[in-house]
Amino acid sequence: ESLNRFRLQRYLGESVRVSRKAIWLLREMSTQEWQVALVQVLERLETFERPAVKAVNDDQ
Repeated sequence: ESLNRFRLQRYLGESVRVSRKAIWLLREMSTQEWQVALVQVLERLETFERPAVKAVNDDQ
């Protein structure tokens, strides 16, 4: 499956890095900050719309 990593990187924000197989959070955060950031990333991933998925959903 093709995914525009650059687009996902911009969508998730500065505190996250996107690689081919992983999403990385910055390590310079406290445990509390890291937990909040993780939840935010997961919420944003849930709403991230990939073009292929959107095209399939639009056809229905």
